[in-house]
Amino acid sequence: MSSSSRYPALDEHYILRETIGSGGFAKVKVAEHRLTGERVAIKIMDKAGLGDDLPRAKLEVQTLKGLQHQHICQLYEVIETDEKIFMVLEHAPGGEVFDYIVARDRLKEEEARQFFRQILSAVGYIHEKGYAHRDLKPENLLLDANNQIKLIDFGLVAHPGHINDFLHTCCGSPAYAAPELITGNPYLGTEADVWSLGVLLYALLCGFLPFDDDNTAYLYRLIQKGKYDVPQWLSKGSVEILGQMLQTNPRYRITVPDLLKHPWVCKSYGVPVSYTTRMSLDRIDADVIAIIAKRYGQSRELMTELISQWKFDHTTATYFLLAKQKRDGKTPQLKMLLSASPALRRHGVRPSSLIGSSDAYFSIESLPDIVIDHDLTPTTPGPLSAPVASKSIHRLKIEAGAPVQRSHSVDFDSAFGESELSSIPIGGGLCSPTPSAKSQTLPPLTRDARAVSIDTRLDRLAQSPRSGHRSSLLSKIKSVFKPGSGGAARPRKLKGLYDVSSTSTRPPMEVLGELERVIELKGIVYRTKGYLIRCKTVHPVTRRVELAFDLEVCVLPKMDLIGVKRKRVKGDTWAYKRVCEELLSLAQL
Repeated sequence: MSSSSRYPALDEHYILRETIGSGGFAKVKVAEHRLTGERVAIKIMDKAGLGDDLPRAKLEVQTLKGLQHQHICQLYEVIETDEKIFMVLEHAPGGEVFDYIVARDRLKEEEARQFFRQILSAVGYIHEKGYAHRDLKPENLLLDANNQIKLIDFGLVAHPGHINDFLHTCCGSPAYAAPELITGNPYLGTEADVWSLGVLLYALLCGFLPFDDDNTAYLYRLIQKGKYDVPQWLSKGSVEILGQMLQTNPRYRITVPDLLKHPWVCKSYGVPVSYTTRMSLDRIDADVIAIIAKRYGQSRELMTELISQWKFDHTTATYFLLAKQKRDGKTPQLKMLLSASPALRRHGVRPSSLIGSSDAYFSIESLPDIVIDHDLTPTTPGPLSAPVASKSIHRLKIEAGAPVQRSHSVDFDSAFGESELSSIPIGGGLCSPTPSAKSQTLPPLTRDARAVSIDTRLDRLAQSPRSGHRSSLLSKIKSVFKPGSGGAARPRKLKGLYDVSSTSTRPPMEVLGELERVIELKGIVYRTKGYLIRCKTVHPVTRRVELAFDLEVCVLPKMDLIGVKRKRVKGDTWAYKRVCEELLSLAQL
């Protein structure tokens, strides 16, 4: 578990975990909500770096506060300090739809239709609310644990006075931009969104973009012409719906209401897509209110009144997470945090003074009569006050192809985020494009043998009668080598097949060695931690990091196979796709 000491504003209610994304002035970390134990995603942004984007940040926050939909990533809480802005959001463990496409090369029509219906539901809801997203693409679509779409990134959202009012700002990712945007003409946000939906559906069905070129000027010419390849595997219905969305003249482009009931969209379902939300704020869950009211020592009526203000503070976040537990079929419950809360310790409460286990729960079946966590209970009767002011927040935009690292030096810490593990290296390390003598003379089996040897020696040392207090330290050192850690001696066993792009029956160390060989062959800077390879490409002149990604050798669940899990950290998504495909092809995986 990583320390959250760098962000004291989060310590009270969240336990920070690993970094799952970063770029420019923002990073996203997974965190555990202390009261519910649920995982969330926290976007951490540096206020000094926002600059002129602050007004747009405020618009994004206001937008997300007003959007509650089953296929839109839910905002839970907003925290602002003098230096940082924190956005606490719904965690989608399935990753980006883009990575889902990459792992499968392209989607079958039935699966693409299933995803597209969910995307249409979210977009129809947004348009009905008077907004245009203006940045629809696979990278802004996440998957939850049940493979359900969650739309993110409202940094470029438009909310004109009327949905049919013309817009003038050219924004979004170039490959997904409608012709009327790049020509600088006034445009309707809804029509521009439909074009982006067409590009998105094409990417789902084909595994590549209809309009793609490294030269932006030439890319714009391709978009304005509206000419794209039609692969032979596309069905007649797929070709038809794509042609209706990718009309260069917006007057002839199909509308979202017509898309909702389009024959291709309704095939096998028999009904149009519904964009009605199942998560309205007008309906407050009485069971959830009962748990929170008891937790804070308040009446249910008062708690209902407080929740209905939707301040997007910690109380709001707790309500949303309990409601999510209930939707997921779990029993909604709150931890008493008898030992976990720093605030409890400040009030003199120690685990030894408490009865039972260090973590107990409030649930609808068993509600205690007292509130133990004094720091979260009002000291005087009256409404519960939010511990942190809730203000604006900004989702940082990273345009396709834009530099993501301002430093001119090659810095792994800044490129990959904070290290989650301080480990003893068992081979590999920071490697230059030229293979070192060490990497040539140390075969993979030797590295594995070294790991086993270290593990064995640590066991013996820990059991020695002279070891004394060193045993606890040695156990911590040994944890570096246990399966599943960042410097593991054995590959991690996956719980799911997210982002696994290739499989092999070869031994894991052999797969790892082959990946390292082809990475060096392509001149990619890399660092190995156990079975995780962290890679990046650097511009030869500016020395800026252009692309950063991870490749991890893993054991597939319930299969006698070794897989390669990949993850984009920074950089252009389609460039990442091309690089990974080339590496895996060279490695014959």
